[in-house]
Amino acid sequence: MGLFPAERTFVSAALDAVRQSGQLGIAMQDFTARDRRPAKICEDEVCCCDIYLGLIGFRYGTPVADRPELSYTELEFETATNSALARLAFLMHDDAVLPAKALHDPDHASRQMEFRKRLMQSGIPVSYFRTADELQRLVRDALDKLLQKSAPVADFSGSRTHLERHLLFGVLAVQLGMINHQQFTDICVLWSVKRQRSVPEL
Repeated sequence: MGLFPAERTFVSAALDAVRQSGQLGIAMQDFTARDRRPAKICEDEVCCCDIYLGLIGFRYGTPVADRPELSYTELEFETATNSALARLAFLMHDDAVLPAKALHDPDHASRQMEFRKRLMQSGIPVSYFRTADELQRLVRDALDKLLQKSAPVADFSGSRTHLERHLLFGVLAVQLGMINHQQFTDICVLWSVKRQRSVPEL
């Protein structure tokens, strides 16, 4: 999903829709290397979000290193389900015009078809897309409908003093050697989607 179509990938289209809805999107490629099990990293990143948005094609993807019975996409969905997150799934349509290698998985085709079937039977909203433009529209519409039913996921309307207090703590932590610059960046991303938790707590 992050490689096709060449002119604008499906992942880019979905992230554009997330931004249009006023939210912050975190994609798998944003996960940074850390001194934890791969499965734990994936689970922690998903738990820091409020909405799971799955882009599901016909390729199974990479099995999780320490849980090879699952792909990373399956693990994300499992974690979102167990964490009671709002979930939206967007499945590539059979009629999508893409290179053959994007539509067939010679190693794990049966696993992926089973996963797609589970999603369709899960009871969550499922939409089908053929192009990046269609996906962007579907994601935007689904997010807008979901957000209308609940309070905004990421509310950036808080006072400037509140924001500055959290950022000041982070800067001081870097200067004192408590955390490094990458950890500070990671904390800022987490706090932007989990504003009810303080920066010191994160």
